[in-house]
Amino acid sequence: MIAWQGLEMPCPRDWNLTAVGGDYRQGSLRAEAPDIDDRLPYCIEVRWATITKSQSDADLDVRIKPLITSAEKEAKKAGIVAETSVKGVRERRPDRDAERSFRWTSERAGSGRIWHCIECGRVVIAQVYGHANGSYHAMASQMLAGMTCHSAEKGWVRWRLFDLDVRVPDAYTLVSQQIMNIYVQLVFQRGQTNDRVSVEQWGLANVQLKGAYLDEWFDLKNNSFVLDNKSVREEGVVMGHPSLMVRGKRGGALYWTGEGGASLIRLKMPALSYSGALWECPDNNKTYLIQVFLRKQNKEVLSDILERARCHVQ
Repeated sequence: MIAWQGLEMPCPRDWNLTAVGGDYRQGSLRAEAPDIDDRLPYCIEVRWATITKSQSDADLDVRIKPLITSAEKEAKKAGIVAETSVKGVRERRPDRDAERSFRWTSERAGSGRIWHCIECGRVVIAQVYGHANGSYHAMASQMLAGMTCHSAEKGWVRWRLFDLDVRVPDAYTLVSQQIMNIYVQLVFQRGQTNDRVSVEQWGLANVQLKGAYLDEWFDLKNNSFVLDNKSVREEGVVMGHPSLMVRGKRGGALYWTGEGGASLIRLKMPALSYSGALWECPDNNKTYLIQVFLRKQNKEVLSDILERARCHVQ
């Protein structure tokens, strides 16, 4: 499973997110298999755009026409005849006012779906690619049929990649990301405020920690800001793992000459309230750190995120 910007795709577990672009309203992503097998699909590409007015099947046919034309041109260059088909979907979801499936075969082959969602207001086009001589269409159809474009739990958006599985309130939008197989960081911001949620995952925890205690490792990774001497550190449990729970107020010369001072210059209230959770998951040898920076203290934000987070996912 890969989840990004509200989209959830039932990909094979070893597939990785390799490219992302845009935002919730309009964007794209690509996920790939680690090894190419002639019998199996090797990537999925998804594009989406917000279109609030209702759509018909005919409207969707117009939108996928360029994809079909591109496949025909590719086949012509290779001296072969493309095979293409577009048809309706038997069991349409109640939150989709239009939905179509399509296939094309040239030098490669693709199976896809396009739909318009009434709930999130987006048109989504998803294609699973494979080799023209592969027998993977059943697998591709299962992946496409299982895709959703908004969370089942209202008010939350799911993000899942590289064993990271977390849900963030939908009031927060993704503003920056670092995506590598050994390190993932997603940073979310609430509107134009300084309220932020940061989610990080490190691979090879045994190498990262090097025998250090969680509080020592926390200080090493978070030397960019200072908590006041009233901050509290406690032992906790997250998903069955011992964790370090930290809460307090940001301050100190380093903070006020940096981020805090910049906020005041922009006449924005600084996010002084801090809460965070750090834990190691031996099951997948990874370390997780979720941090919440708020203008006003609210313990429930972190606790609600932790309640929905998962590690060593299956």
